[in-house]
Amino acid sequence: MRNIIEEIMDKNKLSINSIAKLLNCDPGLISRIKNRSQKMSMKTAFRINQVFGIDFQEIIMAEDIDV
Repeated sequence: MRNIIEEIMDKNKLSINSIAKLLNCDPGLISRIKNRSQKMSMKTAFRINQVFGIDFQEIIMAEDIDV
């Protein structure tokens, strides 16, 4: 199953570094989330919602974030 970061990369033709810059966070964090070695935080999910306009609930469900 694809994750939100992969969808953003494909849809917007962005690199991990570009996404990190837009979200104002470390590229390593985005890479770990993409590779599923780290769970996405609520803060990152909220930033993705703000920057890319992806529905917050969709992010929560796709990334299995505990609320």
